[in-house]
Amino acid sequence: MRKISPTCSTTTFGPDPHEWRPASFNEFLKELEHIIGSCPENSPLFRGHADRKWLLESTFVRTCKKILLDLEPHITPSGEVRKSVEYHQALFGLLLLKYDVLVKPSQELEVLEKEQGIDALFQLIKRLQQYPEEDRCTLKGTFFLDWTQSKDVGVFFANYNANKGYIKIRKNDGALFICDQTANLHLLLTFIFFLKKEINFCGEKLALFFIYLVFHLIKEVYRFDRGKVVDIG
Repeated sequence: MRKISPTCSTTTFGPDPHEWRPASFNEFLKELEHIIGSCPENSPLFRGHADRKWLLESTFVRTCKKILLDLEPHITPSGEVRKSVEYHQALFGLLLLKYDVLVKPSQELEVLEKEQGIDALFQLIKRLQQYPEEDRCTLKGTFFLDWTQSKDVGVFFANYNANKGYIKIRKNDGALFICDQTANLHLLLTFIFFLKKEINFCGEKLALFFIYLVFHLIKEVYRFDRGKVVDIG
């Protein structure tokens, strides 16, 4: 993704120049199309947060921050902690504890791995990512971070909280993260749109967003009995 600037004169920046703050929802849509048009075809990925304070972190990292440092999800550890080898060793140790000791693929998945060549652990983690209510381990979450190629799905999650089957409109400023998946990882540019709490997107297109929330997996582990997918020691 080449370096680009806002197309609307009223769009402001946050502390990071990659944080764009459009003045209205219509201008947000203009800036969104502007950025998409600046990316190679089919390369943009989107992730929406209903609260702009939420960091771009996996649920597992948030859990570990709370356990190790007693930090809330929107708080970043100090630079000294983040740069320490011991902190990353602790995170990695908890990750191995969960997915190598406490939570393991079921026997059914192990058999499928041998017969069909699937990755049993990947299928297990993917399942827990999609159905977090099935994660009965104290160390909650996976290290996956969901992105979508649909801007509509990203905008949906930037406007609505979907939790435990309930969907409600956000109360705080939302954010839409955009990245170019073809960019070099060391030069990855992430654009953040902050949606002011007064700028809510409701109306006729809402039904379209719900349609986009239907996911299809090529290898569907949910065709097996839910109780047999996860084994917890």
